[in-house]
Amino acid sequence: MRENDRLGGLIRAMALLLMVLASGCVTTQESVTMQQNMLGLQQQNQALEERLKALEWQVRGDAGGAG
Repeated sequence: MRENDRLGGLIRAMALLLMVLASGCVTTQESVTMQQNMLGLQQQNQALEERLKALEWQVRGDAGGAG
């Protein structure tokens, strides 16, 4: 579970870094590319969080059946 928390934190940190980098971009194309990358990271983060929730429910179900 902590590994997933770290992964989520890492993705958030990367998204923050991209926002900082995007704010200093010279061209519009670079800014758009950074925003697309940030959106992609946010989507990956959301997918990971949903997968984590599903795995937590699966573990709870398995633990409930074994008990």
